[in-house]
Formats: sequence, C-alpha cells, structure tokens
Amino acid sequence: MPPERTRTPVSEVASAFLLARSGQVAPHTLRTDRDNIAALPSRFAARPIGSVSEADVLTLLTDLLGVRAHSTVSRLRTTLSALWTWAVRERWTPTNPVRGTRMPSGSVQAHDGAPLTLPPWSRSSTLSGTDPRTERSSPNG
Repeated sequence: MPPERTRTPVSEVASAFLLARSGQVAPHTLRTDRDNIAALPSRFAARPIGSVSEADVLTLLTDLLGVRAHSTVSRLRTTLSALWTWAVRERWTPTNPVRGTRMPSGSVQAHDGAPLTLPPWSRSSTLSGTDPRTERSSPNG
C-alpha cells in the first residue's frame, strides 16, 4: 500500500466512497451516508485516513453523544464502518479502526447542577395515585 494513500484526508476518501456507493445502495442509504459524513467535525475529516485509531473513533462517538441522540450517533458509526471497510478494500488504509470500537452506551447529557423539579400536576398525582390531567369531573359531583 503506497504511504501517500494513507495520508489522504478522511474527507477526500469519503468523497470517493460516496461516489462508489452511488447506484450501489438505496437512495435513502446514500443520503444518510452523505449527511453523516457532512456532519463529521472538520478536525476529524481533515485527518489522514491511515492515522485514525480506535481511540480516535471512540472519542468522536463519545463527543457526539453529548449533542446528538444515541440513534443518530449509532447510524454515524455504521456509516464510518462502511467507509473504512471500503477504504481497506480499496487500499487507502490497512485497518478499520471502527470495527474494533463499540458504540458507547447511553448518551452523555449535560446537566447544569440545578435540582430536578417535577411539574405541579405530578406532585399531587404521586400522593393520590392518580393523574389529574386525565381525571374527569363526575356529572353527579
């Protein structure tokens, strides 16, 4: 494998990947892949394809979980795995760092430290065992 190929930025390899996928996968899959690749942080997209490690992929996924839904990040991971599988087959890089990276569990949600409060209706329903939003007045009462 020529070393200059492994130094090609992820974004350039991704463009070739998308071009190769055109006509090979469903239009919706291609749009999803295109959107996922476009959403990559520029610092990641600019990295040489051969320099990306499992730790880099895990950091990317973990960081994205702070601002995106788990399902969205999971789909991004699927796109990255397909990209690197293709890149290995096409001899852009010798390894697929996504394959050895598990999807981080849950999402990392920011919390401002303020106490969590329940809406007013939930306090009374907790005590009475009913939900006042669904209670109806009796015609006799």
